[in-house]
Amino acid sequence: MLGEVIANRYELVELVGTGGMSSVYKAHDTLLERNVALKILHPHYGEDAEYVERFRREAQMVAQMSHPHIVTVIDRGEDGGQQYIVFELVAGENLKQLVERTGPLPVRRAIELGVASADALAFAHANGLVHRDVKPANGLRHPEGEAKGRRQRGRPERTRTVVRAWC
Repeated sequence: MLGEVIANRYELVELVGTGGMSSVYKAHDTLLERNVALKILHPHYGEDAEYVERFRREAQMVAQMSHPHIVTVIDRGEDGGQQYIVFELVAGENLKQLVERTGPLPVRRAIELGVASADALAFAHANGLVHRDVKPANGLRHPEGEAKGRRQRGRPERTRTVVRAWC
């Protein structure tokens, strides 16, 4: 699939992760010349109207949310029978990778990351979205600031945690 272009626009660059329902790729948006995350529903689910509807609802619900710790939905569609959702691409590592790289986190940092994740999940739940796959690999750590759109310059040690609706 790498190198494939979805919807005459999104070129698949790298597999980021895979889960029970879908795979997520780093992709290049050739129209806007930027990198994005592209979530593709596994083919056998694409033939099931119930799963396709659930995937469509996920995209619509997340697209209506604006929260500093939830990834932004950019696009949603179908191409050649493949259902896809396009998200902002968050640079950095996920929480699983962080812990594997550094070992146990200092208590204060673990609490900060936990609170950021819980805040995002509470916001999603309050807006009718249940994540269904909460795990460290789905918590992304952005290296440039606490709040999306309001990055705190001059404080590179601060990071934000983003809960993604992937896999």
